[in-house]
Amino acid sequence: MKVLALDPGTTCGWATYDTETRETACGSWDLGIGGDESADIRLLKLTAALHSCGDVGLIVYEANKDSRFARSVRIYGQLEGAIMLWARQHLPPVPYSGVNPAQVQKWLLGKKYRKQLKHWQATEKAKGHKKPKLKDLKMHAAYTHLGFRQVDDHDAMDAFVVLCFFVAELLPTIHQEASDPV
Repeated sequence: MKVLALDPGTTCGWATYDTETRETACGSWDLGIGGDESADIRLLKLTAALHSCGDVGLIVYEANKDSRFARSVRIYGQLEGAIMLWARQHLPPVPYSGVNPAQVQKWLLGKKYRKQLKHWQATEKAKGHKKPKLKDLKMHAAYTHLGFRQVDDHDAMDAFVVLCFFVAELLPTIHQEASDPV
């Protein structure tokens, strides 16, 4: 089964995992629109990108609804709707699930992040050093713990982290439920 993980946005990160071969791939799609294009072009680009993924057995995406900006909430809602619609119209329908970004970050960074933050508060702040960025800590964790290849694409990295969270935490429960007798 091919699992597709998405980090929806104007630049949409994606990552795939084949549960049989254990092969992974990742990248990003530019869903931006030009000044003379209507907003629905973004949705058409996403639909075309989803079609290009081939035979997808499951979609998992970052379900981020905590944004302070009305425009980004609207765009995210449109992209989430397009993902759901594509999954439902696919034959056979493709199951999909949103995952909470805070839950993914807690899984990825765990106690290490809190320790690094406490260390910074105790020593580095007094020296006038900048607070470590969450993005940088996520990148480091993804590189060292998950075997992520070094790329400059943070959207692809986010999708890969969502994929790894799903494979490590949720996929085993799906396989367990499927093997339980009814």
